[in-house]
Amino acid sequence: MPQLYVSQTDSSQAALRVATQFSGGTYSTEDTTYQARVTTTDATQSTLDSFGLTANSVTVIEVKVRARRTGGTSGSSNDGASYVIRGTYSYSGSGSPTLIGSLDTPYTAESQSAWDATLVTTTGAVDLKVTGATNNNVSWYSTSTFTEVTN
Repeated sequence: MPQLYVSQTDSSQAALRVATQFSGGTYSTEDTTYQARVTTTDATQSTLDSFGLTANSVTVIEVKVRARRTGGTSGSSNDGASYVIRGTYSYSGSGSPTLIGSLDTPYTAESQSAWDATLVTTTGAVDLKVTGATNNNVSWYSTSTFTEVTN
């Protein structure tokens, strides 16, 4: 058994949070780890996870996405994919966050080239979006590290 084991049964809650409180009593920096799951059955983009940003913050989001075909009439048994995606965002507290630079996608592996995972800005948040393929039942899983600096 590992020295640290964290189990969370509610995917809307963080699995792990590490925060540092500096002078003034507020948390100025924190790392939070989330895990999520969604299934797709077609080529429609779906939200796998969503990260609400704090006003007046800079946030780094790193996601690791895994996908596995579990059924459907297209594709092959055990088709799969994995992705690593990183983005840095500033957020003033209104409108959509601003991507600083560009998304970093250092790793992509796919059995089917139509599958995809990406980060998309929305009002006050960044969404992790995934896209499967027609007639493919795909289970998508993510582990995301959300590192935020405020003040």
